[in-house]
Order: sequence, then C-alpha cells, then structure tokens
Amino acid sequence: MDLLRILWTRSAPYAPYVIAVLVFQALSTAATLYLPSLNAKIIDEGVAQGDVDFIWHTGTIMLAVAFTQVITAIAAVWCGSRTAMGLGRDVRSQVFRHVNSLSTEDMSRFGTPTLITRGTNDVQQVQMVYMMMLNFMVTAPIMSIGGIIMAIREDAGLSWLVWVSVAVLLGTISVLFARLMPLFRSMQDKLDTINGTLREQITSIRVVRAFVREAYETERFTKANKDITQLSLKIGQLLSSCSRLSPSS
Repeated sequence: MDLLRILWTRSAPYAPYVIAVLVFQALSTAATLYLPSLNAKIIDEGVAQGDVDFIWHTGTIMLAVAFTQVITAIAAVWCGSRTAMGLGRDVRSQVFRHVNSLSTEDMSRFGTPTLITRGTNDVQQVQMVYMMMLNFMVTAPIMSIGGIIMAIREDAGLSWLVWVSVAVLLGTISVLFARLMPLFRSMQDKLDTINGTLREQITSIRVVRAFVREAYETERFTKANKDITQLSLKIGQLLSSCSRLSPSS
C-alpha cells in the first residue's frame, strides 16, 4: 500500500505521460488483436477463392496495422520509461534531502548501510516496478479483455477456452507474485548486509591490514555476495516465468 501511495502522489506531474501510455497501449493491443482476424480473412476470402486483389488489399491493411502497432508500442514504452525515471529522480532527491536532515542519533539508529540502500537500490526498485506496471501490467488486462471479446466475436462456442485460459494465467501469476514478495523483502536485508560489509572494509582497511585479516574479510564479502547472487537468480527465474505466462506474450 505504501508503494501505491508513493506512485499515486508522485505521478501527478507526469499525468499527461501516464494518459499517453494508456492510450498507446490500448492502440497497440487493439492492433495486435486485429491482425489475426485480417490474416483469417486473407485465407478464407482471398486464398480459398483465389482473389488476388483481395489478398493485396487486405495485406496492405495488415501492413498498416502492424506499422501502427510498432509505433504505438514504441511510444508507450518511451512515455512509460520517461515517467518512471522522472518519478525515481524526484523520490531519490527527496530521500537524499531527508537523510541530510537527520540528526546524529537518527543516523546511528537507522545505520549508514540501510540509508545507503534506501537512497539507491530502493528508489531504483520503485522506478523499475513503476515502469513494469506501465509497460506490461497495463497491457495484460487490455489484452485479456480484448482477447475474450475477439474470441466471442469469432466463435462464441469456443470462447470459453479463452475464459478458462485467462483465469488459469491470472491464478498462476498471482501465486508467483505471492512467492516474489518475501524474496524482495529478503533482498533488502541482504543488500544492507553487503553494503555494510563493503563500507566497513573500506573504512577499516588499515586495521584489516595491520591485523592480517585480508583472507577473513575476503571470505566474508564473498559469502554476502554469493547470498545475494543466489537470491537474485531465484527472483529472476520467477520474473521470467511471470513474463512467459503474461497474456501479452
């Protein structure tokens, strides 16, 4: 809920771009869904009846629709990326100003590694989630609803297959996201650990050398790095599963 509140309150300056994303995504999805119908017409009315003029005419329309789909998709990604990067810049600036206003007691209570993570990785995660929402999650419901409508229009008797497929996909993606949330929270803890370890090693390099602790510190950093690497790979595998199951794919 905090993430949604941040996105809602910070998106106001970029409202025109958000509206543009919705419009371009709707146009791109509509063009994608319309292309199979044109292809079916070419086969049923052109190839089956040997009407070459109809094939050329419908093929030209398909080319125009495909070109429109590409242009609108590029425009949607551009607007979505600009909005997400702008929001990330604003949030990062506010976090930096707030950290600078903290007292020494607050700095000690939160810890420098945590504050570094909040001002860098956390903000990056917010802008990446926002960009994914604008570029992918907006497309999914449009594609699902549009696919159902097109299926009913083409053959109402077989449209139940699309209903069932969409329901199964949504359920599977929901389960995957439920598994991802704890992993993302664990990722923040491991980022704090590796940032704290690296900072301690940099600031205490003379002490480490004086007491010949290079091997121990190397092993310590390697363990922290290996933990975050394994967790990142697991998150990446789940995210790739979500993208493969997405209706837009």
